[in-house]
Amino acid sequence: RDPSESVAPIKTTSAKRDPRAPYADIKSIITDFLTRSAYQWGVTQQDPELRAAVAIEALTWDTCGNILLVEKIVDCACDFIESAYGHLSPTHRRYVAIYTACLLFCDDLGGQRLEAVRQFATRLTSGQPQLTPALDTLAGLLRKAHEFWPAVGADAIISGTIDAVTGMYLEYTTQDMEINRRTTWWPTYLRTRTGINAPYIHFIFMKS
Repeated sequence: RDPSESVAPIKTTSAKRDPRAPYADIKSIITDFLTRSAYQWGVTQQDPELRAAVAIEALTWDTCGNILLVEKIVDCACDFIESAYGHLSPTHRRYVAIYTACLLFCDDLGGQRLEAVRQFATRLTSGQPQLTPALDTLAGLLRKAHEFWPAVGADAIISGTIDAVTGMYLEYTTQDMEINRRTTWWPTYLRTRTGINAPYIHFIFMKS
């Protein structure tokens, strides 16, 4: 804009909007949706076989004998799969649960194994062993993705996982970065990389 141009003043109003109004609207929308969908609240049953399989896998990772950490990873991963992916076959549920456990492990301990996280994509594409057992497990799962999901879904699972692990590396290496005030989209960019949206959406749709 030419500095010499006059700028119309911003109109203001003295009326104060109730800050709770948007939340009331959202609550009304969600309530209406649940009512029309005949949603029934229930408690998801635990799957002992799934939990045992994930625990056996997680115990092979370099957790330095931290059994409490393994238990937390198994609980978190299996709670999520049991409640959100109950329609999947047992084989698919096991895949997604172990996949989730891998990402939880890497996300929580990435700061201690930063080089392993940084090299994940490089080693995956070159066929080299990963620098930590959990990432070896994750790489093995990605190589089998096309066996369980259609091509588009498997491709999204693989690319989304690489994005997520790279995002984890960015989180740890930019914590002390001074951010320019104009880079207002940086949080959105980083959250998009680390959110792992695409894989968990495509996990819903098996090949069948």
